[in-house]
This record gives sequence, structure tokens and C-alpha cells, in this order.
Amino acid sequence: MKRIFLFASLLLVICSCNNKHQAQIQVTIKDADTTNIVLQKLNYNKLQTVDTIKTDLAGQFKYKVTLKNDAPALYYLYYEDQKLASMILLPGDKVQIDADLKGNFEISGSEESIQLKEVENEFAQARNQMAQVISTITEDMTEADMKPINAQLSRIYIDYKRALTKRMLTNPTSLTSAIAAFYKFNDDLLVFNENTDAILFKTVYNELSQVYPKSEYLQALLDEATKRERALEFNYRFDEFEQIGFPDITMPDINGVDQSLQSLKGKVILLMFWGASMDDQRMMNQDLLTLYEKYHNQGFEIYQIALDIDKATWSNVVKSQGLPWISVNDGMGVESPSLMMYNVQSIPTMFLISKDGDVFVKDLTTVDALENELKKLL
Repeated sequence: MKRIFLFASLLLVICSCNNKHQAQIQVTIKDADTTNIVLQKLNYNKLQTVDTIKTDLAGQFKYKVTLKNDAPALYYLYYEDQKLASMILLPGDKVQIDADLKGNFEISGSEESIQLKEVENEFAQARNQMAQVISTITEDMTEADMKPINAQLSRIYIDYKRALTKRMLTNPTSLTSAIAAFYKFNDDLLVFNENTDAILFKTVYNELSQVYPKSEYLQALLDEATKRERALEFNYRFDEFEQIGFPDITMPDINGVDQSLQSLKGKVILLMFWGASMDDQRMMNQDLLTLYEKYHNQGFEIYQIALDIDKATWSNVVKSQGLPWISVNDGMGVESPSLMMYNVQSIPTMFLISKDGDVFVKDLTTVDALENELKKLL
């Protein structure tokens, strides 16, 4: 009897472990009675067919998806070549999908999936806007005729890229940020087509790795960031700083007044790149305030560069936190030339510049490490 009890208990443990890494989907597809639906999963950067599921007479089916671990995974439902729905599944999710065979769908039961639908809709809208403009092009158009059309296409592209960058920096721990990093309008036009976008990729990677360290999609993001970092040709190299001093940066503060980094020469300067929309970096400012109050009278200054495209949000954070040091933002985000000057590959990034103008310490990661180095320079 005792052996039977132990065996039953073991089965319960095994079932419990299996359920721990499962998500459930309940699907209703309009006009899809006894139709074969293909479930596919994005593995790293390649689609894999998981199963083919037949709907019942009402166009419905239920399915349990077994996940590898506690990290989210991206799945799609297809009918022939038509994508019907997309979802990001986490263990324990109970997702409901109402779709049709044309690719329209509603989804609930998964916050990540809801965010994914928003991201996909915004991308589709931008792509459709581009397609509408391109449809007006005719073979007999001259270069002068094409100029306003190219300007219109550029504006659609720039506006969308900025909006997507803002979304990714605002939601860096959402898997949608990793997925959107690889969006492209066509084979020749990636949304993020600059090598400097590696900074954005690395920032999202660092944030996501804290939440989902086992996610297979992180490697794709890191590989892309690394590839672009290697391709960058920086205007300034750290081994040249002794000869040329530290590169100057001039940007507007919250009042629109230009503030120069060189104006602080002769002080010990903390040069910091950060994002005001990110919770952990706003919290870091509280520790910096303590440090600033402690050492400011000894010649310590801070020049803080925000990479937020939304300058209103950044300005509100600076005001609400009462930051007493120089806070600047050129509104260019990850395309800011200042990032190339100082080889910034992720945020937050901090540098200490000595009174003699040498970049004494770079790649500081914590306020404690900063204070230890600061004491050596004051």
C-alpha cells in the first residue's frame, strides 16, 4: 500500500512539473469547420512546425503547448500560407483567440500577446502607408517628381522608427522588444538599419536577460548587436584621449539652453548616458543624488545625457527628481553622435573624467564602484 502511495505521489510530481511549463490556447476560427490549422514556433530565427490541428465543426480547438522552460516563446497559427494569429506564451497562460481565415484576430489571457498584437498592428500601419505612397509612382516620373515622394517615404520611416524605439525603451523587459528589433519593410530596408542601433539592441538584451535569462531569443539579439558593434567605425578611440583630451559634447538642457561638457573642465566629471523612461535608471539617480551632495563641494560634477526621443518625458523626470546637475538631451536617441564619440554600447554607461581631462575610468556599472574610483580622483 505504501509503495502504491509513493508511486502515485511520484506521478503527481511528474504531472505537476509538466504542467509548470505548459500554456493553454483555446481557439475559435470563423468559417473554419474541420479545417487544418498549423501551429508554428519561432526557434531563434527559424520557424518550426509544432503540430497540425483540426478544428471541430464549430471552428474550435483547444491545445496545450509545452514550453522548454519558464521563458516566453513566440508561436503562430497558420491556415495554408495565411497567418491567422501570433502569440507570446508563458507557462500558465490561458489564451483565448477569436480569428477568421483572413488574418484578423482578437486575443486575451496573455499580456505579452496583447502587446505583440499592438506592435504588429503599428508595423502593418506604417508598412501600408509606405505601400500607398509607392503605388503613386509611375514610370514617367522625373527626379523632381520623385523628390516629394521620397521625402514622404522618409518621414513615414523616421516617424515609425522613433515610435518603435520609444516603445522598446519603455518596455525593455517585454519580448516584443526583441522581436521588433528584426522588423523590416522589405529585404533591403530594415527598420533598424544603422550600426549604431546596436546600442538599442544591447540595452534591450541587458534588460531582458534579467527577466528571462533562459530565453533562446536573447542570443539572436546579442549576435546582432555584436555584429553591428564590430562594424562601427568610431571617430574617436580611447587610446587617443591622452593626445586630444576628452571629446566635447554640447546639447540643450530642459530649458533649451546649450550646455557644454568642456565647460566643466578642471572638475572631476561623471559623464553618464541613461534613459529616463527606465525604472532602474531613475532609481539609480537617487543614489547619484547622495553621491553628488557628498562630493560636489570637492569638485565633483555630473553631465548626464538622456537617450529618450520623448524629450517631454525626460524633462518631467529631471524636474520631478530635482536633479541638480547638468541634464541634456538632443532628442536623437540611439542615433546621437555622442554615443559614437564615447563608444557607448548600452545604457546606463558611466565614465569618470579627471581634472586633467583624462578619461580615467570607463564602464562603471554601480554607484558603489563609481564612489570608489571617485575618491581616487578628488
